[in-house]
Amino acid sequence: MALLIISVQDLPDGTVSVRLTNEPAVNPGQTTFTPAERMGAVALNAIHSALAQEEKKLVLVGADGMPH
Repeated sequence: MALLIISVQDLPDGTVSVRLTNEPAVNPGQTTFTPAERMGAVALNAIHSALAQEEKKLVLVGADGMPH
């Protein structure tokens, strides 16, 4: 079982920060995912597509709080 939280935040410079928190964390190289993890990926793809259509810059923020 996994718990995913997606946060979407407007930033002062006009960009949008999208943060996905996943408990337990997804490990590098992981090949099997829970239904919630798969839905989180679908949601992030939909957010990315919507932002791209609006020509907004997407800032992906990792678990460490740093942009990636």
